[in-house]
Amino acid sequence: TIDNVHAAGMGSMQLWFRADVFQSFDRLVAKGGGTTSLHTKVADRGFEFHSSFSTTHEDREYTGTALSTATWYMIHAVFDGSSDANTSNIYLDGAVPTNNLRNNSSGTAASDAGDLFLGSALNFNGWYDGRIDEFRLRKSELSAGWVSTEHNNQNSPSTFYTIGNEETA
Repeated sequence: TIDNVHAAGMGSMQLWFRADVFQSFDRLVAKGGGTTSLHTKVADRGFEFHSSFSTTHEDREYTGTALSTATWYMIHAVFDGSSDANTSNIYLDGAVPTNNLRNNSSGTAASDAGDLFLGSALNFNGWYDGRIDEFRLRKSELSAGWVSTEHNNQNSPSTFYTIGNEETA
């Protein structure tokens, strides 16, 4: 269920987004009650994935990738909170951006039965101004190869198949 996605320990979140206007770190996705246990934010200067744990939280912030309005981007947030390592990665268009600022976490993945928000969050004024498409939550952790292939297949199908001439018998 949605309640158990983060508490299950590992998982993946994927979506396409296209901003009409960037504000100060608009929330694309937020999951949580009084405090957000899981969210992804985006601004013209980059994007962030935040995940809460029993002791601390983890932030993956990428500010070196300038984003443009009226352009479609694909984000994957892949997290594994099943051990104290609490590793996560966030991918933009199938690749991990190079400018990665990380606040390390500790403890077990926070359980939160709060609501799931697309385009805003509880206790957050404002809405994301743009489009969100093909939002997915998975209970499985995706590999870097899977993320790259999924992006390439959807972004440019001609990179993985060709249509030849009709053969005659």
